[in-house]
Amino acid sequence: MTSAMKAQLADLTERAARRSMTITPDQEGWQLASPWRVVVLGDLDAIGAWLSAAETYARRPRRYFPAGCQADM
Repeated sequence: MTSAMKAQLADLTERAARRSMTITPDQEGWQLASPWRVVVLGDLDAIGAWLSAAETYARRPRRYFPAGCQADM
C-alpha cells in the first residue's frame, strides 16, 4: 500500500468513524460497513464518494411543517 493510499484510508476511516462505520479490506477491495450491514463494496474512491454524498445530505436544512399544514396535499 502506497503512502498516498494510506493517507486516503486514514482520512476516510476518520470520516467513517463519525458515522459509527468501519472500513476494512475485502475480497473485492474495501468495504464500508455499519454495525448492521455492509454499505459499500469497492475501491476507496467509491467509499469516499458515498461518504461525501452522506455528508452533503446531512448538511441540508430540514423542512419542518406545523402539524396539519399538509393535510390537503
